Amino acid sequence: MLNMTEKNDMHILILAGGTGTRLWPLSKPQHPKQFLHLWDSHTLLQKTVLRFLSFPLIQTISVVTGKNAAALVQEQLTAIDAEKKVRIFVEPEKKNTAPAIAFGAKSLKAEGLVKSKDLLLVLPSDQLMDPITVFLETLERVMPLAKANHPILFGITPTRPETGYGYIQLGKEYASHIYNVQAFVEKPSRATAESYLASQCYCWNSGIFLSSFENLWQLFQTHASEILSLLEKEQFSELPNISFDYAILEKCKNALVAPLSLRWSDVGSWDSVYEIGNKDEQKNVISGRVHSENTKNCLIIGEKRLISTLGVEDLLIIDTEEALFIGKRGESQKVSPPNLNFLATE
Repeated sequence: MLNMTEKNDMHILILAGGTGTRLWPLSKPQHPKQFLHLWDSHTLLQKTVLRFLSFPLIQTISVVTGKNAAALVQEQLTAIDAEKKVRIFVEPEKKNTAPAIAFGAKSLKAEGLVKSKDLLLVLPSDQLMDPITVFLETLERVMPLAKANHPILFGITPTRPETGYGYIQLGKEYASHIYNVQAFVEKPSRATAESYLASQCYCWNSGIFLSSFENLWQLFQTHASEILSLLEKEQFSELPNISFDYAILEKCKNALVAPLSLRWSDVGSWDSVYEIGNKDEQKNVISGRVHSENTKNCLIIGEKRLISTLGVEDLLIIDTEEALFIGKRGESQKVSPPNLNFLATE
């Protein structure tokens, strides 16, 4: 464990540029899922910021977002009294996670806030994890490895054969409960996911990453120098649309993964919202004006209108002012905003 009296030398970079299309129709381009109030008074973005405000090793917290969401980020930070504690870096062009991370790191360096040996923790703005103490204790434990120029990934110990997540294959144990990264695996089939779960050699890829600034910059220079060059020239429209995993992590030779055994979700589908939600006696998760009879195992979310159900099971029902979505539980990874051109009138 690190000495908690050491000088704060960690910076948090929160990525808040996602669109959350699989939570349509509640999540929309102008109001993505990280800004939604799904369970309580705090949004996913607010929960992410609040996790770190009292962590003693943190020096700065920053949010990278797009131009369309900057005002919304500011509003939500103000609502939790964090507007003076968190910086907002606005990407001139919306791309993908590799350009976003490089842009955020470059912005921090430009403000003179970091030294080469300082650490940067990068994480999405739209995840849930509990208990947070498990993550923070693991984070503190792997900091010396990150300072020794090992990229650190955080995996989630699987609890089910999930086909909607990417996986990290564990290699040899490098230190106690810390492993070499053997391989990255895209979203598997059901049978493959079941084999991963049984093997106990795979973690879900959380998308959370820790590195020293020095090492992060070296990784970009080695594997994605084009991104740094285009940022330096402010040619934002020319930046490639590429993820951090593809551009950087899958090419690393000394990356390590720290598995986390906790309750976690990327809230990436309505099925995950159902799994997380509080269930009634009939195993329904209900929000809004809902009258249900002989209804079981359903997720029902409404806004203003009354929703009444009778004799149904295993449904996802999401009603907003703009649209009504009805689907079968287990199918929500396929959800995306429909093409509504067929509704257009001449």
